[in-house]
Amino acid sequence: ISWIDDDFATDPSKIGCLTIYRNWCNSNNIHGDIALIPDAVVDRKNQDISRVYFTDDRKALLEAFENEGFELLVHPPHDGLYTGGRWNTQWSDEYIRKNIAMTVRCFLENNLVPDILVYPGASGGVAEVIKCAKKYFTCAIQPSGGAVGIPTNRYNLKRVNVDNISAERTVTQIKQEIASAISNGYWVILCSHAWMCTGDGTEATDETSMSFSNLFDIVTYANNLSPIKPVREVWRDRSILWDYY
Repeated sequence: ISWIDDDFATDPSKIGCLTIYRNWCNSNNIHGDIALIPDAVVDRKNQDISRVYFTDDRKALLEAFENEGFELLVHPPHDGLYTGGRWNTQWSDEYIRKNIAMTVRCFLENNLVPDILVYPGASGGVAEVIKCAKKYFTCAIQPSGGAVGIPTNRYNLKRVNVDNISAERTVTQIKQEIASAISNGYWVILCSHAWMCTGDGTEATDETSMSFSNLFDIVTYANNLSPIKPVREVWRDRSILWDYY
């Protein structure tokens, strides 16, 4: 099992949620990977991106996260590419190539490893994005899709979304999905968005809310079934089994 916290950003409105997430992970020695979005300067009108970067404050914070055991995965900026919950397919191939290339360069300039892509904005079906994924990365991970067995395409690794908890998809049902996948020998990649969670991890669980208590309950359950490992580690151990194309 792996666990990716998606859309990781550190602006002031979200830092409180990320602190709760970080403190819980460190206290329980369970560390998810972070799908890291750099800062960007984007001209939406002209479909241009002129800069991808990390501020000095963010660089210091990211170094602290890495030292605590979190691993950082590449998540290109949403700005200019993301609308209505999906990748905007009207953006040009040139813009997509520039966004991803500049993001890779930004990671390298900041001594971060740009080897694994988390598709931004549900873009795993966009041809130019997949082309760039194969050019720059060893593997790439979809936003969701459920546990689908032993993957046969390293650029189409699925995730189990543990955010959309509801009366139709309760905590118990998500746990059952994870347990079934593990019993069949699957690689389960959990997907969360800590900055969207409510509560502080001490609230009563109710089976249907996207709260920190429910997120931590699911992650603890999964970790007890099979210890959570970084995506990079699982990929390194299993890549020889999979289709490279």
